[in-house]
Amino acid sequence: MKALSILIAALIFLASASAPQNLAVDRRATERIKAFDLDFIRSFDVYSAGVRETPHALLFDKKGDKYHLPCFLWEEPLSEEEVLYAIRRLEDQYQERIWGFSFPPRALQIVNAKGEVVGYIYTGLDCILMKREKDGRVTVFLPDVTPSDGDGGEWGLPQVSGP
Repeated sequence: MKALSILIAALIFLASASAPQNLAVDRRATERIKAFDLDFIRSFDVYSAGVRETPHALLFDKKGDKYHLPCFLWEEPLSEEEVLYAIRRLEDQYQERIWGFSFPPRALQIVNAKGEVVGYIYTGLDCILMKREKDGRVTVFLPDVTPSDGDGGEWGLPQVSGP
């Protein structure tokens, strides 16, 4: 009986381990994005959070599916040239420690309530807010980031003390 319980527990663990996990790092997608794999990139509408020189995250929304991931605050999808530039800038920002990104840019899976991977968010941030509906819809909200080096206030400015 104990062996059967262990077998069932192992099967449940293996089944859950193979299922896509929301916001789990997808190494293969990360490699394809970093390699500027145009076949991969062209299969998504890509949206940027932030501005051209300082994107905080790139939202990869699969083309041709029935889901639209970005909330209304995201701008229009980027052109191919803009996507490639934004990928480079995200890597640069990770190197510039003033931005305080906790992680190097990586592709996080966006998984709906049905267990389907519906897109990716490529970022170095550690907090992404989204709303997942039972019918499979997902709404990804804009991340908010301000630069900080931890000792000069929000913008890293020198602090003046005394009169």
